Amino acid sequence: MRCLRKIQGITWEDNLVTNCEVLSKAKLSTIFVMFSVRRLRWLGHVHRMEKVRIAKDLLYGQLERGSRSRGRPHLRYRD
Repeated sequence: MRCLRKIQGITWEDNLVTNCEVLSKAKLSTIFVMFSVRRLRWLGHVHRMEKVRIAKDLLYGQLERGSRSRGRPHLRYRD
């Protein structure tokens, strides 16, 4: 967003310009759509990988065992 604002000449004094307005002036879609497209491209890339690759194993694999405690982490080592 910072780069687009600099290219379009929007300064910090123009604080009423939202990110959506900056993206619409640049004729780009929203950030959510950009992330969704990137995620779909990456998933397609991983889907075409061989079965022995670590990324595919992590994406489609099941956890054999493991647990995580709920709540906030302890404040100190001794807690």
